[in-house]
Amino acid sequence: MRKIGILFILVLIWSFNCTKNPSGPTTPESSLVYIPFYNKVFVIDSSQDKVVDSIKFDFPIGELNLSADRKILYIQKGYNYRCYPNCPDSIIEVDIKSKAIRYEGENSSLFPTPDGKYLVSTIKGLKLFSALTHQGVYENNLELTTRPTFDSRLPLFYVAMADNRILVFDYRRLQIVRFLNALTEKNFPKIFDILYSEIDSKLYFSSYPTSYLGN
Repeated sequence: MRKIGILFILVLIWSFNCTKNPSGPTTPESSLVYIPFYNKVFVIDSSQDKVVDSIKFDFPIGELNLSADRKILYIQKGYNYRCYPNCPDSIIEVDIKSKAIRYEGENSSLFPTPDGKYLVSTIKGLKLFSALTHQGVYENNLELTTRPTFDSRLPLFYVAMADNRILVFDYRRLQIVRFLNALTEKNFPKIFDILYSEIDSKLYFSSYPTSYLGN
């Protein structure tokens, strides 16, 4: 199934004229999907299964994420394997409408809060930055093992810790709400991925004997 998905993306890319569309796509924003492919981000109209635009960069793309208002792309440069997995954040923020880089630096993250006010980093502790000024607003040296996962109905996110507790954080009050201890006594390996499901209000996680720290 994964091979079919990759082949489908490649077919879309190969069928697309790679000249940038300077005015951007005319498709409703809610139908657009952003797919990284080496040093380009392809914009796919999911209602037509068609590539409608692209943005090219002078560096390989590691990962990307989209702000809740779908106006900013947060892009992590491709990993420098000499420092992986403890590379410092190297985030590029791109204005989708103008395709211009609006910020580049370490005081950023792939994970904006749903209200768009803060950026959450879980590399070398928990850090929150202002999405507007990129100044640090919160820092804690807890040992974390996952990215944050957000509850869009409440101002909360969840992140797993090295001791398998789940940290619950209120990003409006900028404070820890509580720790969930459900997994600490079950001898699970470290958690390396976590997801909050709003369908059933449950946390889902993956654990593996050799965990890694991602952001």
